[in-house]
Amino acid sequence: MPGLSDNVVVGNQPALPIASLVTHPYEEILVDLDAEQRTFWCWFKPRGRACFSQPLLDELRIMQAFIKNQWPDHAPSDAEFDYMVVASKSPGAFNLGGDLSLFNRLVREKNRNELKRYAKLCVDVVRDNADSYGRSIVTIAAIEGSCLGGGFEAALSCDVIIAEDHVKFGFPEILFGLFPGMGAVNFLSRRLSKTQIDELLLSGRTYSAHMMHEMGLVDEVVPPGGAIEATRRYISQHQKRARPQAAVCEALRCARQFSVGEFERITDLWVETAMRLSDRDLNKMIKLVDAQMRKAQPI
Repeated sequence: MPGLSDNVVVGNQPALPIASLVTHPYEEILVDLDAEQRTFWCWFKPRGRACFSQPLLDELRIMQAFIKNQWPDHAPSDAEFDYMVVASKSPGAFNLGGDLSLFNRLVREKNRNELKRYAKLCVDVVRDNADSYGRSIVTIAAIEGSCLGGGFEAALSCDVIIAEDHVKFGFPEILFGLFPGMGAVNFLSRRLSKTQIDELLLSGRTYSAHMMHEMGLVDEVVPPGGAIEATRRYISQHQKRARPQAAVCEALRCARQFSVGEFERITDLWVETAMRLSDRDLNKMIKLVDAQMRKAQPI
């Protein structure tokens, strides 16, 4: 599949200098290290629609490889940052989810293998973030715009979510006969009741940041334009307790027990469901892409 790199290996590689992580010539993401706050920032900066395109996923895997290989022998004392923040440079959108145009084409072509390959790439990105790359760091999603589908899954893979109060969250997949298969079920099943999960996954509705806060999925809601500053403030307030905070987050991950096999089985189910979509479902998918393109404008 053009654009996907089979040579990106995450883990078990020689340690790389932090400068390599920051200066790598990315095109779909923007990265920076705030040495004073010991925070690594990663901004989505897609050249097209604010979704998880193949090029964006490839660059995220390259970045993740740098992070996982940064400290040999999992020595947290060698780390140059305690927090990692994921944000977006796309006007009006954190991330709108999977590449629906690609899904549509692969399903119509009955190309199950390539669809599965794309899905696995998405899951690898989300799982490594959910695992904090095997390091003692706290991950934060700073959300300034629409957070839908796979974008919501990516946010849920973070330890902390800070969102502006105008942001809309949701899983629109049911509108075209699918379900979110790259982490949502895994993350939500550890945090919500079945009734709440059914509402989120089967209604097709969007929800406010305040509603997500009431459900315990968003940690802090701030006024429009305030997510980045609120994230910096959050880090400043917790910086002295960064190590024990990271340990608590790791303990929670241990208790939730996210297994590789679990993600793979759900992803396989997602692929098989996608391959059975009707022409009507596929047409709805394309209409949703068009609608999201119109809505994801500067606020």
